[in-house]
Amino acid sequence: MGTTTLAAETAALLSRYGRKVVAVDLDLYRGDLHYRLDVQVSRGTHTLVDVLPVLDEMDGRVLENALETCPCGARLLPAPTSCIEASGVQASHIMKLLPALAGEFDHVILDTSPALTGAVTAALKASDLIVLVVTPELACLGGARKTLDEIRSLELTTRLVVNRTLFDIDSFTEADIEAFLVLRVTAVLPEDTARCRRAGDDGRFLTSERSAVSQAVEELVHRFF
Repeated sequence: MGTTTLAAETAALLSRYGRKVVAVDLDLYRGDLHYRLDVQVSRGTHTLVDVLPVLDEMDGRVLENALETCPCGARLLPAPTSCIEASGVQASHIMKLLPALAGEFDHVILDTSPALTGAVTAALKASDLIVLVVTPELACLGGARKTLDEIRSLELTTRLVVNRTLFDIDSFTEADIEAFLVLRVTAVLPEDTARCRRAGDDGRFLTSERSAVSQAVEELVHRFF
């Protein structure tokens, strides 16, 4: 629904503003945050799995060696490169990793999978803010309502972003979405698939050029941070 793009844009903008930022790809089985941050992941690249054996010794020196540096200045901890490796990431690992990162960085941006696995739930519990991204279509909103029921049971602070809206052309208005999810909409991002696709394929950020969607993303980051 655009979560990876928003995570990358947020990390890049905060880094541009002089903040010390790390992005963590917690979409363990299908993570592609490194593409959006223009970082090559190869056999020699450290991923989330590589830091698991040293979680108890995590310090600035270990993190400096383990994290990739993005062209935007943010640091990145990519997702595992294989499903077998990904299956070994447990909630207990996440509960140790995130406080260590928070001790070294101003902001820790997490891009998670839609499924509330044990690792994802542990990440949500450790977060100051959860951003739920939806599109104004029934299939997405139905799934989002199930997710919200689980998030509410954890009593976590959640903000709602409606992405890829066509405004008057959409079947569901902002008011409809708020009534259906029982959650206020914090931000609305306009549909611009062609621009987003080009930017992603070219390794560019939406906010590197002026457009309606880039302005909306920038306003969203300002509002949250």
